Amino acid sequence: MLCTGSDDHIIKIWEENSGRLLQTFRGFEGPVSSVSFLPSATRLFSCSLDHSIRLWDVETGREIRKMAPHLGHVSPVRGCTSSPDDNVTATCGDDDFIRVWDLRAKQLARKLISHSR
Repeated sequence: MLCTGSDDHIIKIWEENSGRLLQTFRGFEGPVSSVSFLPSATRLFSCSLDHSIRLWDVETGREIRKMAPHLGHVSPVRGCTSSPDDNVTATCGDDDFIRVWDLRAKQLARKLISHSR
């Protein structure tokens, strides 16, 4: 499977060999800046220039969680990545902070200062 995010505020999952569209995710109010499968490939983590960070169920296309906005980035979120164990993910944004999210505890684990500071 491949995942794509776009300026149209939508994420799509594609079948790699055939190019067939498998799933569409809607919910962002701004362009999708980054998408990342968690290693199990059952969930997808994404972020947007609308400052939001979301976790999705790959099979159903439903939003599992929108990370707590009051703990999140105060400017566009540019990137996201996840740990090999599916339990931790990190986001970075224009606010010069990296946020580490604990997906089991459903909360922000730590806030790190980025390289530019």
